[in-house]
Parts: sequence; C-alpha cells; structure tokens
Amino acid sequence: MADEEAKVVTFTVATESYGIDIADVMEIIPVLPIVKLPETPPWIEGLVDLRGTILPVLDLRHRFKLPPLDDSPTRCILVIDVHDQALGLIVDAVRDVVRLGPSSVLPVPPGAGTRARFLGGIVRIPEAGGHRLLMLLAPAELLSQGEIETLASLEQAPLLRVDPDALDG
Repeated sequence: MADEEAKVVTFTVATESYGIDIADVMEIIPVLPIVKLPETPPWIEGLVDLRGTILPVLDLRHRFKLPPLDDSPTRCILVIDVHDQALGLIVDAVRDVVRLGPSSVLPVPPGAGTRARFLGGIVRIPEAGGHRLLMLLAPAELLSQGEIETLASLEQAPLLRVDPDALDG
C-alpha cells in the first residue's frame, strides 16, 4: 500500500475508526444467524452459513477486548481474506471507501497499546472541521499461525443440513 494509491474500506468499532485495504475485502454482508460452537476458542464468535459455505466469524469488539454491543441495525460482517482463508469480521458500521495517497500511511507509534499488533499504519483523513485518525488493520496480523490452523479445521467441518419435512412426524 505504501508505493501506490490504495482504496480502503472504513468502518467503526466502538468509537474508533478503522480501515482495511479494499483488496482484502471479499464482500460486506448483514449479520447472519451465528451458530455458537462448543469448545472453540473465545475469539471465535461462531459460524455462519454464507450461501452454503461455512464462514468462521470473529467479533472485532471481542478481539479488541471491548464491551459487547447490543444488536444494532448498522452492524455487519466484512468478509476478508486472511492467508487464503475467508474470515468474517463483525464491525459496528461500515462508513465509506477512501483513497489514500502513497505517502499518507504513517507508522504505528511505539507504545500504541496491545491493539497495535493488529495495525499496519495510521492515516489522517481530512473532514469538515478537522480530521479523523484511521487505524489500518493488517489482516495477516489478526490471527496467529495456531489460530489460522483452528479456522482451517472449522471450515472443513461438514455442515449438517436438516430437512424440515423430516421433522414433521
């Protein structure tokens, strides 16, 4: 992203603004019914059935150790590619898509906190009356190698489909 102009999908989690390179976003979908799995790590919110594909879902509020948000009509799932695996990220709201110039991404300052490990940089976005800081997520840093392997095993699990007619009777 540093050598050329990039497009970034911006979204909010709690009161903070984040962005992710549009090339990493496969699609944006509404929050679907989530199946909670027993004995899975707490960072896995659950699974959704996305048109017949099992999609593991992670709530960024939980990942960032923030309080949960009650159901909100603006919440949605960003389906992203992490190490060639689809992953759903629940965010509070998607804002817009912005263009970033080649020199607009600044490094994350030292001492930026525990969430800094998930970031690839910080950007100042001009707005009426000032600017907002946008923290750029680094999708490859959202999960450790062990977490990636856990996700791969979930995606390979067979999806049990129940015929509703078989239940009548």
